[in-house]
Amino acid sequence: MPNGFVTSSPSSRYGDSEVWIGTGYVYAQKFTCGGSGTQDITEIGCYIYDTMSGQDFRLSIFTDDSGNSCPESMVSNSETTTITTSSQSTPTKEAYIYTGSKPQLIGGAYYWLLYFGDGGDLYLDCFDTTGIDGGYLSGESAWTWPTGNDWHSMTNYTAADCSLYAVYESASTGGSSEASIIADVVRQSSFNRLRRM
Repeated sequence: MPNGFVTSSPSSRYGDSEVWIGTGYVYAQKFTCGGSGTQDITEIGCYIYDTMSGQDFRLSIFTDDSGNSCPESMVSNSETTTITTSSQSTPTKEAYIYTGSKPQLIGGAYYWLLYFGDGGDLYLDCFDTTGIDGGYLSGESAWTWPTGNDWHSMTNYTAADCSLYAVYESASTGGSSEASIIADVVRQSSFNRLRRM
């Protein structure tokens, strides 16, 4: 199954190796959001395993600082609540379903999927490779996400293509996005004007 932005929730692990990401580490990997126009994010997750139960992490989505090749700021409504793992000997999917106000992205634009670990024995599923747009910061206090200039000191980590993913769909599909609500109001106003003519 692919990683990054996908149209359905993965059903199998992505990768054949693992990368350790310890307490206070924030790992980020850049992907392109699919589709065009406004996209709702309905789910975010990763394949992960731990060597002892009760390890915590969170996920989020950041915009792209193209001038500095790093994350910039958190997308509204994208931070998950704390996800607590149970001891697993192989990578297992951990997913967070967005309810209520969902993160909204622009199809075709770059974004970063972020993992924030607060457990010393967590391993992200990955492929060992080269040339990946990824990096990390360490020594961060849970759950204070780095933002803006904090990311300028990011350590580039290009050798692991990790299993982070986010499921997207056109915002018009759900019919509840701000854009679709405005469009409904405009259509109703036009209809009322025609009725009065």
